[in-house]
Amino acid sequence: MAIQYSRWERRDGADRDALGKAALAACRAARTDDSRTRFYWASMDEIVFLTEAPELRDFFAGTTPELASAFFAFSDLARRTDYQLWSDAGRGEQTYRAAQEAQLAGARR
Repeated sequence: MAIQYSRWERRDGADRDALGKAALAACRAARTDDSRTRFYWASMDEIVFLTEAPELRDFFAGTTPELASAFFAFSDLARRTDYQLWSDAGRGEQTYRAAQEAQLAGARR
């Protein structure tokens, strides 16, 4: 399991209702068969998006025009203040081991 986390702060003068509706539209555009996206109000002026996907690589599969359009509209109302990709411990260890093996294979050449 992998999680994408982003925190967004409302831009000065942005309407909170419009921000909430734009966040909902962005969530709907981000959902796929294998992942789900939700947003949460972290404070009166901040929204957090959490997207869960089976694999970390699922976040690099590409952006659809609908997703890009929804997030451009959202970013007109808010600015991103934090972004992180989280991987579960087992997947993190697998990635580390694979990187070690690749490094050793490269050193042998």
